[in-house]
Formats: sequence, C-alpha cells, structure tokens
Amino acid sequence: IDGIDGLPADIAGAVRSAATGALPKGARFDEDAYAKATAAVARALTDHGYAYAKVIPDAQADLAAHSIDYVFAVKPGIPAVFGPITLIEEGEPGQKGAAPKLDERPLRRALDLHPGEPYSTAAIDAATQALLDLEVLSAVQIVPTLADPPTAVVPLTVKMQPAKLHAVRLGGGLELDEIKTELHGLVGWEDHNFLGNLRDFTVDFVPGVVLYPMRVNNVVAPTNPLPEERLRLKLKQPGFLEPRTTFFAQPEGNVFPMLVAPNPAAGQPVLGYGELKGAVGADRRFGKHFLVRVGQNFQSEFPFAYTSIPLQQPTPNVLLSYPQLVTTLDFRDDPIRTHAGVVLSNDLTVAGGPFGGSATDVRIQPDVRAYVPITRHVTFAVRGSLGFLFASNYGDYVQHHLSDSLGPNATSNDRLYRSVDRDIEIVYFRGFFSGGPSSNRGYPLRGIAPHGVIPFLSPVTLQEQRAASQGKGVSCVPGQPNYDASQCSIPVGGFTLWEASAEVRFDITGPLGMAVFCDAGDVAAGQADLRFNHLHLSCGAGARYDTPVGAIRLDLAYRIVAILH
Repeated sequence: IDGIDGLPADIAGAVRSAATGALPKGARFDEDAYAKATAAVARALTDHGYAYAKVIPDAQADLAAHSIDYVFAVKPGIPAVFGPITLIEEGEPGQKGAAPKLDERPLRRALDLHPGEPYSTAAIDAATQALLDLEVLSAVQIVPTLADPPTAVVPLTVKMQPAKLHAVRLGGGLELDEIKTELHGLVGWEDHNFLGNLRDFTVDFVPGVVLYPMRVNNVVAPTNPLPEERLRLKLKQPGFLEPRTTFFAQPEGNVFPMLVAPNPAAGQPVLGYGELKGAVGADRRFGKHFLVRVGQNFQSEFPFAYTSIPLQQPTPNVLLSYPQLVTTLDFRDDPIRTHAGVVLSNDLTVAGGPFGGSATDVRIQPDVRAYVPITRHVTFAVRGSLGFLFASNYGDYVQHHLSDSLGPNATSNDRLYRSVDRDIEIVYFRGFFSGGPSSNRGYPLRGIAPHGVIPFLSPVTLQEQRAASQGKGVSCVPGQPNYDASQCSIPVGGFTLWEASAEVRFDITGPLGMAVFCDAGDVAAGQADLRFNHLHLSCGAGARYDTPVGAIRLDLAYRIVAILH
C-alpha cells in the first residue's frame, strides 16, 4: 500500500487491515474480492475524515509462483469536516399522490449530523438508517458535495422520499395442521405522525375461529367452533432521551384455545386462556449494524373452559414479569432477499426480580445465521440456535418426574391430584419448544419437546386417571393395558434447546425461487442438557414466491430420523 506513510498510525493501520481482510494471503484470486478490496481501502479513509481519498489498484501476475501481487496507490487528500446540511423532500406537497411536508425538527434530530464534525461515511450510513427507522420515508440518500479543487468543508444534501403517514391494513390467513384448523382476519391501522413529532401508533386486531375438531388428519365438519382474538397496540416515540433512541410501549389482549393434543377426544372440555401482555422499553441502533433493545415485560394468563363442559380440575393463573435484553448484529446484504452476510443475535430475559410473578428464572437464547453466495443465483444458508433456561422456583416435576405422568400406581387423591399443574403451566409459557415453519419443518409447532400425560393441558386424561383410581384400565394412564403414548402424551416444554438448519436457495426466475433443506434439533427436560444425539432430523424442498406484501412459501419435509442414540 503506497501513500499512507504520512497518515496517523491508527488510520494507516485501518487501511492495511481493510486490504488484508479483503485479500488474505493464500486465498484464491477472485475478481469480485479484488474490487471489494479497493472499495474497502477507500472506505477506511473516508470513514476517518478523508472525503477526497482516491485508491488506484494494480494486480501483477507472478507466473513462477502462481500468484497475484497487489498494489494499492492511495491519495488520501485533505482531512474534511461536515458543512451545512440541507434536507430535500422529493415529491412536493400538492402534487398528486405526494405526502404532506414533514416536520424537519425530528428528522434532523434522528439524523444527528452536525456541521464541523469530522467527515465520516460510517456516520452518513448510520444517519441514513436512522431516518429509515422512523418509517416515514420510503427512500433516503445523503449526498456529499465534493468540491474541485477540494475544500475542508463538505456540505451534505439529504434527499428523502416521504411515505404515506397513515395506513389501513386488511388481510387474513389460514392454518391447517395436525393440531387444528384455524381461520383469521386482520384489521390494522397505523399513524406515523400520531399527535405530531413523527410518533408512531399502530393497532392490529386479529379475530379468528378454530374449526374444532377439524384438522389435517381428521377432515370432518366442525362441531364446536372456538372463537379467538388478538388485539395488539404499539406506540413508538423517536428521539427518546437522545437522538437515536426510540421508546416503545406494546400492550396486548388475547383470547385463544390451548390445543396441544393431535387427537382430542370428542365431548371433552377445551382449555382456553385469556391473556394480557405488555412491554415498555427502548431500542437503540449503533451505527448501521448493531441494534440493542431493552424492555420490561408483563404477562398474565387466565385459564377458562372454552366449551360448555367445565374443566374437571382447577388450573392456576400464571403471572410473569421479566426484563429483556435483545442484541442483534446484522451484516446481511439485503434483509429480504439475503445473498451474503451474517446475523448474530441473543435474547436474554430474567423473570421475577422487583416485580415478582409466578416464575423466577434466567432464560438465554443466542442465534446465528450465515449466508454464503455459491453463484449469483444460488445461496447457501445455515442457522444455529441454543437455548438455556435456569429456573429456581419451578421445573422440578418436568425435569425429574415427567415420565411418571401422575403415575401408573396412583392409588389416592393425594397422589392423583397433587399440585403439579403450576409447575408444568409455567414451563409451558417459559420453556423451549421446537418445530414449525421457522425451525424444524418436519414437525408441527411445539412438536419437539418433552412429552407427558398432563391433565390440565389435555383434560380428557384427568377423567381417565380418575377412572384408573377405581380400578378401570384406560388408555391414557401409563402402565395400564391399553395405554398408548402416541395418543396421550403431549408436548410440555423443556429447559435446553438446540437447533440447526442448512438450506440451498435457487433463484429460478423473477420472484420465483426454490430451496432444498435439512433441519435438526432437540429440546431436553434437563437444564444445560445438550443432547446432540437426539437429532429429530428432517429434510425436504420448497418453493418461494415474492409478492408486494411478502413471500408465499411452501415447504415439504420428511422426518428421516427422530432420535439417534
């Protein structure tokens, strides 16, 4: 690298690191990597104030050594600072389809660039992302005005394409699996300038109905439709405490049936929950790639009988309170159609604490996703996730006595109706599950987890266990002659999770793509019990079709092996 001897040591070191990082010695020559190395060297200079930096690359072939020698001639130019900053909205108010002119004060606050500060393309990128995060602009471009001859002050022009400030959303969906058939609608409203100051307010109402007992392996006319609803509100205040921090409040009110058994019996009660949830907190983006979210969550679950048949055993309420820290490091080239990059994230919650609640625990789940370009239209994607739950006031029954399932030897009411419901219920809301379209596609949602015969989640088992205490042999009591675990055991949730997935994606034409994949994972009942010999391996293929409102995806997976000892 020629031309950096007169630079400060830290900047010269950044230039060398950029070049050697993009072109490591011994790596196979690649034309794209060569071009990216040139851009990386220039970026190392423009990030540190040298707005006029120029880089002239050269590559010489050494035929005897079968290698390429690189030379970068660097002309840093003069150090520069930001000058006046001008905001321009494209599409003036009054034009057909144009959005109203936005208040510049919250825009400049989010921009957080000031005349006299050292010039930096990294700061420009972060400011661009901060403006887009306000969700009132559909496009942002910050253009520096580079003078000829160069001057030490570089003015900036911020070109913005305003988006609509108000939106109404209408939609619907269908879920059909081995547990249930569900239809739902969506009615939503959003205001990106609620009471001014670019405050964001969103309301989503999702009414639905479960066509009970219809499901994919039991196509019958529904006899007991189960209504459900989800109501979600969200308020976001940008510029909270400082320019790049956003305050949020998210209350929810939901009602839903808790269906977990693949073969529910007719004429039995159905457990439902009324749910009140809420979160308050703040999120902050650092630079373009690092996002931190801190919040306090509250959650209350109130069980009830969904049908006219009452529950045969009282089910306790669950109250949860937990602060949450979510961190995300995102280096993807495109968050929608990713072709290269990596995403690192971690979700940490601590239940209990000063606000109390039913659970006291620590829950942590790191996740990594990587995308490697094979060709221009082929991408190799991998994902890995771990989950650890450490509880101090619940979980003993699930970890140590679940296989007992209230016992084949239950001979007394004390034994039969002992208070394990609270233990299991908390695990169900705080524990780990795997399976479904976003994890292991060969299994249904919550399909991979410790299983057991749990009366309060599948009330039919309680009636049968009471009959067992009278000497009657029934199918849902372990140890009885007609016991069938496949019909009676249901997922409960576990304390340790691992998931892994590999996928090769192919762009076919336009919005159409295909993929082949393999998913694996396990959820164990014990704490810090990573059972990598329990694969739950499934492989398959799928198609994707991009639409203006999101991708339509169809995946078909086959379970190759459930458990490998």
